[in-house]
Amino acid sequence: MHSKVYLLENAGQTHVLVGSSNLTLGGLQTNIESNLAASFPSSHRMVQQWRENFEAIWSLSHKLVLRTWTQRCSSFGRGVSL
Repeated sequence: MHSKVYLLENAGQTHVLVGSSNLTLGGLQTNIESNLAASFPSSHRMVQQWRENFEAIWSLSHKLVLRTWTQRCSSFGRGVSL
């Protein structure tokens, strides 16, 4: 399973969806997926930890620019057309 964590905030509440679903029609309606939904106050320690984890992972990411994407696809012997 390739899990995801979605945090949706509204009026001091954070609604959390943790599971395997992508935010696509298939992921949310037709595929066989496993998810857990819950709501917490936005100040809850668990919500803060999820935010911290996201920031830590995001800080390690690389900015993807079109040139880089095109070069990587070309290196696999496939053309890219936009």
